[in-house]
Amino acid sequence: PVPATMSPGFFERHPEFLKNTESRVRFNWRFDEPEKYQQMVAGYYRMISAIDQVIGRVRAELERRGLAENTIIVFTSDNGYFLGERGFADKWYGHEYSLRVPLVLMDPRLAPSRRGTVVDAIALNVDLAPTLLECAGLPIPEQLQGRSLLPLATGKLPPDWRQDFFFEHLFERHNIPKSEGVRTERYTYIRWFEQQPVVEELYAHQADFEQTENLVHEPPYAEVLAALRRRTNELRDQYGGPYVPHPKPAARRRHTSSTGSP
Repeated sequence: PVPATMSPGFFERHPEFLKNTESRVRFNWRFDEPEKYQQMVAGYYRMISAIDQVIGRVRAELERRGLAENTIIVFTSDNGYFLGERGFADKWYGHEYSLRVPLVLMDPRLAPSRRGTVVDAIALNVDLAPTLLECAGLPIPEQLQGRSLLPLATGKLPPDWRQDFFFEHLFERHNIPKSEGVRTERYTYIRWFEQQPVVEELYAHQADFEQTENLVHEPPYAEVLAALRRRTNELRDQYGGPYVPHPKPAARRRHTSSTGSP
């Protein structure tokens, strides 16, 4: 089925600067015609099925070699992906389809009662290195940002586990607008800080997973908006401060020899 937010009416609600981004360019490559959309999404699902088959082959080989009970498997991905939602393709933004990734941790040492458990606590890709280090019995360097996920897998959620996280996308490309923000367990705040004036989005993603209603201008959410603005600034400054543009390289001159040859 075609996503509801892929409708032209929803797309027209975007700020103008989001209507001609790389996400829209790639949407037109893949999803701008009904038949093309079906072919592309079927291919995407076909790829997922192929990955699933390969994981099955890996697990069967571990069993054959007698290594299955001594092997931890982590399955994840590098980024989420728009399949036409919001009229976009690809990734880069702080919306749920772009931000979320799969994460499956299979540890054969877990008690049977913990197998197949879904944990709602926020996990990040920076948690993978500390998790694997703890699995291997190695010390976790203090400079790593993440935390081991093993306590979550065993049902021992630390009382000080994160309640939110900072995200940013600062890629240097003319048609991918830079953004930053915070996602909590209930809300997503996105700030397009290079726009004049700054453009903001606020969603209650638990109640509105598709993020169809921007709550920035809704009075009942004024306190939430103010708190997430402050939290974004706090975490941004903790991780290095506001974005500073890279100096553009000087234009290369064409040199010629004394004979005039290039």
